[in-house]
Amino acid sequence: MKIKILTFANIKNYTDDFLLEIDNTDNTTLKILKEKILETKPSIKEIIDNVAFAINQEYCTDDDHQINDLDEVALIPPVSGG
Repeated sequence: MKIKILTFANIKNYTDDFLLEIDNTDNTTLKILKEKILETKPSIKEIIDNVAFAINQEYCTDDDHQINDLDEVALIPPVSGG
């Protein structure tokens, strides 16, 4: 199956789309998913270290987190304000 990845705001400038689809394997972790995103959309390398990842609407910073077929993954740009 494919993992559907939602992108928001200026991330679209690096991915050319608001929705990405990446092939899933049985052992896809957040770290592997990041690598797959970089393979398919190399221009995102400029900002990937500053992008927050959310899985099923919860922020995830654990690179070993297992990604499942029905999980919703979102790339969230840095936010600032005051």
